[in-house]
Amino acid sequence: MKIFIFLFIFVLKFPAAQAAGESKTEFTIFDLSYPRATGLQSNVVGFDAHSLQTWNWSSSLELNFEFDADFQNVTEPKDRARFDFSETQFRWKIRGWKIQVGMIRPQWTSTDGLNPMNLLNAIDATDLLRTKDLGQLGASVFWAGSPITLEWIVVPWARLSRLPGASSSWWPQGSELLILSENQSEFRVPQNINYQIFDAEAVGKAQSWNSAAQVKAQTASFDFAVAYHDGVDPTPNIQTNLQANLVQVSPVVFELASPVQLTPIFYRRQAQAFSVQWTGDSSSLKASHRRAQSVRSQVYSVLGIEQHFGSGLSTWVLVLEKAFSQSGISPTDSLAILNQASFFERAWFFGIRKSITESSLLGVDAVYDSEQKNQIYRAQITHRWSENLSTNLLSTWLEGPKTSITGIATNKDRIDLLMTAVF
Repeated sequence: MKIFIFLFIFVLKFPAAQAAGESKTEFTIFDLSYPRATGLQSNVVGFDAHSLQTWNWSSSLELNFEFDADFQNVTEPKDRARFDFSETQFRWKIRGWKIQVGMIRPQWTSTDGLNPMNLLNAIDATDLLRTKDLGQLGASVFWAGSPITLEWIVVPWARLSRLPGASSSWWPQGSELLILSENQSEFRVPQNINYQIFDAEAVGKAQSWNSAAQVKAQTASFDFAVAYHDGVDPTPNIQTNLQANLVQVSPVVFELASPVQLTPIFYRRQAQAFSVQWTGDSSSLKASHRRAQSVRSQVYSVLGIEQHFGSGLSTWVLVLEKAFSQSGISPTDSLAILNQASFFERAWFFGIRKSITESSLLGVDAVYDSEQKNQIYRAQITHRWSENLSTNLLSTWLEGPKTSITGIATNKDRIDLLMTAVF
């Protein structure tokens, strides 16, 4: 907490070398309620803080200081306080070139629901319904021409993704879901089982000298981008050490015994991706594809359409996407919940956006996995009280058969109330 207070005093008081640039500090207070929680924490409160400060030394040199902090009263000690320096970096600009040194977090986007172009960023997955991209400490070179832009990034030592802690409610509890299926045996999870998570391991030189690049061509109605990544896979393999008791002979059924020991193993991968988008007067068509190779081959494709109806406050925005993926992870593996690509091997994404008033926005999303019947539904209302104050009410439901990931996670249904103030 002392470090957090010091950093915010620093960014608020530190004088600009030549001229002040952008300055913004954003606080969000949130309350998360779990209506169907059983044997779990039914309410979580906390706050997020985000500070962005920019100082200009000259017309070509600036310091961008960006800091995130997240505090919440969850049961897992490691997840109660999280800090990240987001995109804190020095920037040097000259003509069409921009060189950045510091925390690099590229926003390579393609489709709205699932994004195959997100290659370099590590992931904060301590809350699987509120994941965040984490930047990497390195350097980037960006060049903008017309209509071509180029970006190349190098990371001497890559950071690893964050996973839920041992006491997190995201690990399976009291489920009928299979843990392992290679030997055709069922491993069931009893209620109140304990997990032990060892330090993450990076095999070989997975973290050493990562690199990524993107080339993008953009016109008034057409975007095309190709990208590559050579470095650590943000999604780990979970190595398990299980102890189990035989509870049924035919078919063979085991019940896991505490503790379930888990070790995240990160491997190096080589990934190539491309995206294409056509934009018309009231609609756009999108497609994105990624192929990656590490210890397993991964193929991940998304097709999408976005359509606008009406104008002004009567405007409706509809989004429909279809995902195709082959992750190399068994969909009956409980630990596949950490991998979005395996979570929805054959998924549909549907979204609606509608302005209720000039200050209020309604959003409804649904994700349906036709392979394993995983389902996620979300409704959101955002109201802006003033230029600097807004409220967000978000409700999330998870549904599915008892043998699906979302089927055993229905106690993760939740209602989020967030109040955000900007200074």
